[in-house]
Order: sequence, then C-alpha cells, then structure tokens
Amino acid sequence: VNHDLLNIKRGLVQNNLPQAKLLENVINDIRNISRNIHPVLFQQIGFTASLKNLINTVEASHTIPIISEIQYQQSFDTFQELNLYRIIQECLSNAIKYSQAHAIQIVITDSKNNFEMTIKDNGQGFDLKKTLATRNVFGLESIYNRAKILGCHCTIISSQKGTSITIKKTK
Repeated sequence: VNHDLLNIKRGLVQNNLPQAKLLENVINDIRNISRNIHPVLFQQIGFTASLKNLINTVEASHTIPIISEIQYQQSFDTFQELNLYRIIQECLSNAIKYSQAHAIQIVITDSKNNFEMTIKDNGQGFDLKKTLATRNVFGLESIYNRAKILGCHCTIISSQKGTSITIKKTK
C-alpha cells in the first residue's frame, strides 16, 4: 500500500498538485499505524522501556514536552501491558491532535495494593458529556474499553485548563 501511495504522490508532485502534501501526511500516518499495531520491541524490552521509547518518539516528532514518572512493578501480564500502552498512545494522540497543549504528563504508580496511571495535558479541554453524545468517540471508547479489560476504573476530567485521564485498580 505504501509503495502505491508513494507512486501516486510522485505523480501529484510532478504535476505540482497541492494534494501531494495531504498524501504525504496519509503515508506518514500509515507508517505510524503499521509500527504501532504491535510495537516490535515490546515483547523483547517490556512495557517500561517501550513506553519510554514511545515518549521519546512523540517528543522528537512533535514540539510538546512529555514529563513522565514511571514506577511500574510489572503488575500486569504482557497482553494487559499492551492495553496500557495503547491507552497511553491514544491519550498522547488526542492531546497532540485536539488539545493544543504545551505539555503532557504521564504518572504511573504501581504498588502491592494499587495501580494508578494518569495522563494529563494543559490544553484547551473539551466538554466530555457533549463529546460522548456525538458518538464519534472511537478513541475515548477505546480508552474506556481497554481500562475495563484490565479490570480498572477510568476517570476522564476535562476543563479549559486541560484534560486528565486516570486509570485505577485496587488489587
């Protein structure tokens, strides 16, 4: 698919058509989706290292700093960790695409009795009830569903000062 899209892009560029830039963005999105379907090193390096790699990749490709405090004690199996990873990916994607945030924070606290993960941004926020009512909320539904799969409770709080998504589990 990528090869075919690159050929189409070449034709657009040769004819000096403005759609070439749009197609370039689509090609980059497809590359990112392909890489993120299952992070190549996830099985080998684990959740924490994969998360740090994701943070570095996002910071390198966007001009938004991500502050992280990760105290993870491997409370989940690999399948569950991949769901945590996907939740974080979705939160980062939403913050970058929609929030106009200047910074993002990821805090993971994992102890014998509790697991808590919070992803916050300082963006413009959104009206959660109104957004959920639109039913065009695949990303938010994905976050809620993945939290449920993990046996966690998901809380989303959003205001003009930003959005905070917290995933909690009492063990």
